[in-house]
Amino acid sequence: MHRLVLIAVCSVSSSSYANLYVQPNLTSSFGYNIAENYATEQRIAVGTKLEYSTEQLSFTFDGRLEHDFVYSDNERFSIAAEDQYGSRAIIEEAYVSGELGLSFWSFGYQKVVWGEADDLRIVDVINPLDFKSFILFDIDDYRVAVPMLKVDYEYDNGDTLNFITTIEQRSNEYPASGAEFGNNYYPNSESSEWGKYELGLRYNMFVHDTDISLYAFHGYQDDPVLNATASERPDYSYEKFSMLGTSLSKPIDAFVLRTELAYFDNYTVNDSALQHKDVNKLEALVGLDYRYKDWTTTVQYTNQLLNGWQPTYVIPESAPIYTASAERGFFANQVYLRAALSYVDNQGGGLLSQLKLTYKPNQYWLLKLNLDLIDGEQANYLGAQQQRDRIWLAATYYF
Repeated sequence: MHRLVLIAVCSVSSSSYANLYVQPNLTSSFGYNIAENYATEQRIAVGTKLEYSTEQLSFTFDGRLEHDFVYSDNERFSIAAEDQYGSRAIIEEAYVSGELGLSFWSFGYQKVVWGEADDLRIVDVINPLDFKSFILFDIDDYRVAVPMLKVDYEYDNGDTLNFITTIEQRSNEYPASGAEFGNNYYPNSESSEWGKYELGLRYNMFVHDTDISLYAFHGYQDDPVLNATASERPDYSYEKFSMLGTSLSKPIDAFVLRTELAYFDNYTVNDSALQHKDVNKLEALVGLDYRYKDWTTTVQYTNQLLNGWQPTYVIPESAPIYTASAERGFFANQVYLRAALSYVDNQGGGLLSQLKLTYKPNQYWLLKLNLDLIDGEQANYLGAQQQRDRIWLAATYYF
């Protein structure tokens, strides 16, 4: 492999400077529903990470091809689920980048993380999510890359301004009916449409050891609203909205205080008659991190308030979420452990308990174990999946 990389470096460019890094990988994963005793995943994935750079430009790619054998001759899952997840090509990143004066630009499929929250989304509105595996530890594991132009400008005082324009409207991706985490929230609602632009701005600064960011966004909702129709097939639309927000992160001795606040203007929801109603939504988050020796613990609280909300609306006026987590590395971080609890306090309540263990014995192998336990009322977003307790194992080999 090292010889192939060397040959490629010598042949792909005649520039005075060129560098190529390629890291193929092979992953095998197995998922099992421990509540009802059946396999949920038997996946093989072949992927690669590639970085190629010259004096003027760089190209970054991270993607994979995967096939899940769990759908073969399995009557538990629907044909729609097999069509959606049997074989997939996934692009995590694929973009060209370079410098122009004091600015750094990148164009292509990218993921942009806004805000200070730990796996909760308040001002983080750029990329949609893929809910195939429901709710994972790391939100970046199911964040969907979107084609965009991103320009980052750094001022002399260290402040930065980020400009983003996406060139394709992409929605959240929900599992088809008959998939492991299939639901009736938005069946067959996935949308992707070129030429629908979104604009985002972020200004970041440090004031008295406090990391402060200001955000502005104008684009399309990631979740659809239903349109009243006589047809049996659901008719969805993705409405525009605007968001203004801010985030703050401040260290205080062994603690770090994190907050986010976002105001959503003309956010569209459905009422019980499937009519569109525009509301103004306010979302806020408060988080506190504490580091003791090698342990890092985090607690978070977030909630929303809808101005003009009516009891006939299909979404609640308030939806508080509480999270707590603890994590630590062992043996020079060869072993990493994280445990977390998430509680959604509406419609009867729902609880997600998660344990994640990773082991990296050397530069070639990465082993993972995840355990998820779900409980709550059926009407609750989490509780509706209470029979989906699972264990998930994965082994990745890096060539």
